[in-house]
Amino acid sequence: MSAPTLWIGVPSYNHARYLPGMLDALLAQSYRPLGITVIDDASTDDSAEIARGYARRNPIVRVIVHERNLGVTATLEELLEMATGDYFYAPAVDDRVLPGMLEKSMAVLARHPSAGLCSAQVYAIDQDGVRTKLDADNPLGLGPQGYYMAPAQCRALVRRPAFWVHGNTAIFRRGALIAVGGYRKELGYHADGLMHLVLALAHGACFVPEPLAEEMRLPNTYSSRSKSNEAEMRRIRDTALALMRGEHAGLFPRWLLRRWQGRWDFWRTMAQADQEFRRWEDGLRRILEAGERANGRLLSLGLWALRWARALHRLAGLLLLAPFDFGPVARAEILPRLRRGR
Repeated sequence: MSAPTLWIGVPSYNHARYLPGMLDALLAQSYRPLGITVIDDASTDDSAEIARGYARRNPIVRVIVHERNLGVTATLEELLEMATGDYFYAPAVDDRVLPGMLEKSMAVLARHPSAGLCSAQVYAIDQDGVRTKLDADNPLGLGPQGYYMAPAQCRALVRRPAFWVHGNTAIFRRGALIAVGGYRKELGYHADGLMHLVLALAHGACFVPEPLAEEMRLPNTYSSRSKSNEAEMRRIRDTALALMRGEHAGLFPRWLLRRWQGRWDFWRTMAQADQEFRRWEDGLRRILEAGERANGRLLSLGLWALRWARALHRLAGLLLLAPFDFGPVARAEILPRLRRGR
């Protein structure tokens, strides 16, 4: 049996700062893909020229430049339509791919060709590239080799509050992704997230229990902007639920639909509240830094109280979750914040 093949698509918009790092990391991988296609979505910086420079030096790199901006989801769908090979990978340009990511992921996929996708652990990093934590979800707790989880195992694991697929490590079986509808524009930033769940429940998933990428957590990304828009989040939720109840009804029993909606509403509420609390915190900090010494103690007390209010709000938000999610989310998300006064 021949080794499985991989095609990589890179959507880019105004990512001149990050594009060289991503392309260098992909080209330095020990596993060589069939090709790497960069679609520049009408950037206003010099991203397109940077990509063209890589294409001139590396024959497997191809560049397409949009005349007008189409958006992330439309660009991803375009990349999927032109892809070849057995598997498809579309990393976010502002994330980082670590050495061995492609080789280790493709090795476990080769052993389990029925899997719909493969993902791995990641490090979270800030805008300066400093690692802030290891996102350590390891669904079966196994290691160190990659392993496969059958659809029934994935369905059982969904009962846990944290889903283990990290988008910047997700390598899809191309045919399976196309069969379930690919990247649906109507799902916005969640176009890949729902497909992760659908593919895992339909075909099973592979997992590599070690960090193979770094995921940048920034306040002004496409997903964070969507999460701060309540109307958009409700629209995406309702669209996803309609797909789960209709086209993918066989994969989503009632208990899973209830749990998914409760979790979605919880995180939507938390994201929007976090943004508002952050705005107030930034305002208080600016007043403190301006040298208001006479009111310094009062302002510091206000900042402390605001942080506690933020943590208590998250605790109250747990009421949106079904009882079986309350304990795990409280232990993982709420109690640490209360201890830190945040």
